[in-house]
Amino acid sequence: NAPALLYIIAGVLADIRFGRYKVIACSIFISFALLFISSAASLVYNLTEDGHAVQKWLLWVEVGVYLLHFMATMAFKGTILQFGLDQLPEATSDELSSFIHW
Repeated sequence: NAPALLYIIAGVLADIRFGRYKVIACSIFISFALLFISSAASLVYNLTEDGHAVQKWLLWVEVGVYLLHFMATMAFKGTILQFGLDQLPEATSDELSSFIHW
């Protein structure tokens, strides 16, 4: 399953290469930036005439935005649990278990 593999890849890259905090911060920033890009593209799409060449281009922009958002979500979800567990160094196993299952 490819999406499950992306969780693992994002977690490993966050641990080894970039750092968890940077990956989380960048994925949140990318998600919000893509939200604004997607909103602007939808607005332009609705304001143009049907069949216009800009509409075809904007559909490809939307596909790219959704793919980038998917990757940012995978990076966020793959590292947020590890980051949260790092904040509880003195916790017992019951406390860690309740954090994970919450």
